[in-house]
Amino acid sequence: MDLDLHPGEVHALMGMNGTGKSTKKDVKIVAANGTDEGLAAVKDGRLSATVANSAMSIGQTAIKNAVGLLAKKKVDKIANIPLLLVTKDNLSKAPRYCPE
Repeated sequence: MDLDLHPGEVHALMGMNGTGKSTKKDVKIVAANGTDEGLAAVKDGRLSATVANSAMSIGQTAIKNAVGLLAKKKVDKIANIPLLLVTKDNLSKAPRYCPE
């Protein structure tokens, strides 16, 4: 099952019988972007993991590609940005989403 969650929206997960309970004990909630709030939620157990990327890496890649296009150079149509699945086990290796 895929579920997209967006800031400001309220969502609920329900079991197949609709009672609001799940018979599965291994349901894991994973977020995206690896923000400071997401990393804190992994640390305290509210999230099982977050997929971390770096806004700085995204911006640097966008600028590099824009400069290349302006210079009439060939740039990749798809930019691969490094991602890391961050769990409690590798929390210290998470890239800063917006470094100061």
